[in-house]
This record gives sequence, structure tokens and C-alpha cells, in this order.
Amino acid sequence: MKAVTYPQPGGPEVLQLVDVVEPSITQDELLVAVEAISVEGGDIISRNSQHLQAGESLGYAAAGTILAIGSNVTGFKIGQKVATFNWRGAYAERRAVAAYNCFLFQMAWMRALLPPFRWGQAPLHGRFI
Repeated sequence: MKAVTYPQPGGPEVLQLVDVVEPSITQDELLVAVEAISVEGGDIISRNSQHLQAGESLGYAAAGTILAIGSNVTGFKIGQKVATFNWRGAYAERRAVAAYNCFLFQMAWMRALLPPFRWGQAPLHGRFI
């Protein structure tokens, strides 16, 4: 799986697209195929000042499709679209994230909300949700 990481803190030039191990989920998590990310101010601060663990990806917010569901998770189904939030892991093809940090959304109202805010979002794989 591909993910964006960096070997040491710094500017955008330290970012690297690398192969990492696909995340596994716990009984309280979802595995999400990331389709869009948001570059947050906290991501930039982290990149400039904090070290990542080996294989760890940068990124707070991502949206995508549920691929797998932990055994304790209710209220979600494989194939649903979710917005996800966690301190790390958004800048990757797949993300394991606690279910309580995931929110279902309907594409119709999400598309209606996005146009005014597109300036703050970075496309992943060349497309927005």
C-alpha cells in the first residue's frame, strides 16, 4: 500500500510516497479506502516539528469507503462512505480508524457543502469526493 510519510521534520520537500504495510483493524475500528484528504494546519505543524514512527502516515482528515468493520462496531456497513478523523494516517490508500471517529455522509448534501470549501482540500488520486 502507498502512503505519504517523511524521514525527518521539515518543509514539503521531506514528503515521500512509500510502500507501507496495510493497516489491520481492531474490534473497534473501521478499515477505509481513502478517496479524499484534507490538508489541515495541524498536518503542516506536525510535518515541521514532529517525528513519525516507521510506516506511519501523516494526515488528520480523510473520506472514503468502508472496506472492513471490527466485530464490536455497529451502525456501519461495508461500502458506505464516511468522513474519518484521527491524529495520523489520512495520507494513505487505506486507513484504520476508531469507529467513533467516523461519520456517515450522504453524497448529495456533501457535494452541496464542498464547493465553498474546496480551497482547503487536497485531491488524492486526482479527484475530490
